[in-house]
Amino acid sequence: MGDTWDHDRYQFEHAWRIYLSLQDLLRSADAKTQMLLTLGTVFGTLALNRADHLPKTAWIDTALVAAVVGCAAGFLLNALLALFPRVKPPKAGDRRQLIFFGRAPAIDVERYVAELRDASVDDMVLDLAHEIRQLDKIVVAKFAAYQRAWFFLLAIVTLAIAIVLRSVP
Repeated sequence: MGDTWDHDRYQFEHAWRIYLSLQDLLRSADAKTQMLLTLGTVFGTLALNRADHLPKTAWIDTALVAAVVGCAAGFLLNALLALFPRVKPPKAGDRRQLIFFGRAPAIDVERYVAELRDASVDDMVLDLAHEIRQLDKIVVAKFAAYQRAWFFLLAIVTLAIAIVLRSVP
């Protein structure tokens, strides 16, 4: 009995640590994206403010402004996707979903408590494993959008430098 209990407890605690690590990654991605939004706003504003000083006689000036606007749109879209990723919700199936946080408020308290009391450690580990997979999808989606936002920010910085250099008389 003791060995089984220790093994079950170890499995659950290990899964819980993975879950908490994923939660930390989510918070990290949000903080990084907020910093990126600040940088994007600064460089986008700089580029568009300096665009007013362009001679507007050459097609390159119009192309630079259009490229900044396009990159700013791509940047903003990906930054928002990093903050609010779109992933498909898990299918409930026959699982109890005791830990999945979207389900608990949807059922009455007495039923939830009864299901939680009746659940085995294996049920909880399985449910936590499903939640870990879902969080992992969210983390991957956040960081992929974050990386794309960085690409667009670097393009905006490059274009801002080009606009500043072209706008100097």
